[in-house]
Amino acid sequence: MNEFDLADRVEDRDDADPNTAVVVGLPNATADEWDATERKTVAEFPGNEEYPDDAPVVVVVFEDELADAGFGRYVGAGPLDLAALDEKGVDYYAFPAPRLEVVDPAPEVDEDLVAIADRLRDGGMTVAFDAEEGIVRAEKLGEEYVVDTDGVVEGGSLRDRVDDVVAEVTA
Repeated sequence: MNEFDLADRVEDRDDADPNTAVVVGLPNATADEWDATERKTVAEFPGNEEYPDDAPVVVVVFEDELADAGFGRYVGAGPLDLAALDEKGVDYYAFPAPRLEVVDPAPEVDEDLVAIADRLRDGGMTVAFDAEEGIVRAEKLGEEYVVDTDGVVEGGSLRDRVDDVVAEVTA
């Protein structure tokens, strides 16, 4: 059983001077099943030998790297797409769950915004929350769209479609 939530801020228990990372994925995999590199699983990766092979895997990104890549403050409306992270050059890391500790739990988010983000993600958009501003940022075909807590949409040529999603979710 995994004790983490998406968007929890965590630190590596084995690091004497850890940087804060953000939980962006909770795959249904154990340390001996998840490939950390082409040749090693998370369980086999150096430093993880003392953790159980059947420990759940937690995927994290360092907080400053998420912000630098334009994801804003990720709040966990859904797991981040690892291919989208790769595309933007964002490094992510898989840890056995017992190696991490929560230092700041995931923030509460507006349920309508979560539903809107899920629908936009299902429609093929790259989606991120900016919790400080209370908005969803979505991107598709190089155009950005912003949805606020009032359902107001700003953005490009697919704005009408995003408006339709917001209207369906908030109806």
